[in-house]
Amino acid sequence: MDDGPGADIAVAGLLPDVMGRLATTARCSSCGRGDTAATSWALCRTGPGNVHQVRQHGPRRPWDEIAGAHRRWGAWGRPERERFGITVTPDGQSLWLDDPAHPHGT
Repeated sequence: MDDGPGADIAVAGLLPDVMGRLATTARCSSCGRGDTAATSWALCRTGPGNVHQVRQHGPRRPWDEIAGAHRRWGAWGRPERERFGITVTPDGQSLWLDDPAHPHGT
């Protein structure tokens, strides 16, 4: 689902408790995501013809949340990585775009 530099930062900043990894072979790529509480997971496989298959399990829907974060990134104009920052405090973290005074996230 990553359509360019910046999408990964937006998703990571908006969903700090969802982690994952990407694996690629000659035939397909797969992206696994799960929450840090280990209660929910999602697996997306992209095969020939760029066909996506998504499976999710658990009380959360990680892939739906990732898709929502990706849409927010698109609504912000698909900004590049350099425009993002994260402010971290004892109470949590906040993703911002261009200016820390204007948080967009968590």
